[in-house]
Parts: sequence; structure tokens; C-alpha cells
Amino acid sequence: MNIVEFSDDLKQFIRLGEERVNVEYKGRLTWGQGVTNLTILRAMMAMANSRDGGVIIIGVEDGSFDPVGLMQAEFESYEYDRIGRYINTRTQPAIDFDLKKGKITEEDGSERLFIVIQVQEADDFPVVSTSQELKNRSAGAFGDNVVIRNGVVYIRSKSPVESREIHGHREWKDFVKLLLDRNQRKLIEMIPWSAVESLNMTEETDIEKFNQQLGGL
Repeated sequence: MNIVEFSDDLKQFIRLGEERVNVEYKGRLTWGQGVTNLTILRAMMAMANSRDGGVIIIGVEDGSFDPVGLMQAEFESYEYDRIGRYINTRTQPAIDFDLKKGKITEEDGSERLFIVIQVQEADDFPVVSTSQELKNRSAGAFGDNVVIRNGVVYIRSKSPVESREIHGHREWKDFVKLLLDRNQRKLIEMIPWSAVESLNMTEETDIEKFNQQLGGL
């Protein structure tokens, strides 16, 4: 298998060393396992509900941010069509994303494999879960069980930075503002510039007429 080398921009994301609102890291996960699927589903919904979307990088340990990379079998488990079918039967509206599979070649010649999922900001806010699922982590696994609830909006919270259900007055206020900003941007994009220019010309003509009338007094 010919695996492409990641671009310098993506390498910077992989080695960033901290989570941000638009960047989320996941360790060595295999697609097709229940906990993995729900974890990535939650992250993708949260990114789609964020301004400008975001990236999910798989192969970087949570917490330590060590870019350990994936084993070959883990790497090969990620396929765009499989992920798309799973994600978009559990969300409304569908999530637009891109899947990048690649490697980083170290100075000693060793290679590390990573998955990068680039999630686009949703065209039609908000993205809502249409699935009700719970998956139990195996004994000794890090973190709590993974739960997805039907009809819930997931976001990237700012403190702590994580993908989770939206809650609290402040988060709802910020999210509503994002909805209003997005709708305003879409409305501006729909206005024909010819109509705007015509309106400006009309306003200028009215001002000129008013000044002429003042001059005649």
C-alpha cells in the first residue's frame, strides 16, 4: 500500500500538543468498534456545530498528546464510505466531511500512520443526533462509557475543551448567537449585488435632490 506523506500544515496539527475548539485528538482507535464509532460520531457532530468546523486527528494520545500513530490494522479500518453511512444515519442534517489517511516519516526513517477527519461547518444549523445509544468501555479503559442521546445538540465546549452536549445559559446564548450570525451571512450571500448598487444609487439621487431643494430656498 502506497501511503502518502502528510502536508506540512497537517503535520503541524498532529504535533500541536494541545486541544482547541477546532482540533480534537483521539488515540489508537479501530473503526467498527462501538465505543470508537460513538466517540467519533460525537466529535463530528460537535465540529459541524462549530464556526468553521474542525479536524479530528486519530493516532495522538488524549491528554499526553503523544503522536504515537496507528497500527496497520487500525489505520486500514477507516474508510470514507463506512464512516459516512454510519454518521449520516445518526444525524440530521447530514455532515459534510473529508477523510485523509497518511503518514509522518521521522528523521530515523520510521513511519507513523494517522487519520485526519476534516469536518465542515454545517450549512444548515444545528446538526442534531437522531440516535439513542450507549456503549460500555472495556474494563480498565480510560474514561466513562460513551452515550449518544436522541434529539441532542453536541458542541465543542471552551472550558474544558471537549465534545459534549450543550447545556447551561452561557453555552445556549453563544450557540444562538452563532445561529443568528450564520443566518445573517447566508442572507447577505443571497442578496444580488446589482440590487445593492441600485439601492445605493437611489439613495445618492435622493440626497442630491434634497440638497438642490435646500439650495433653492
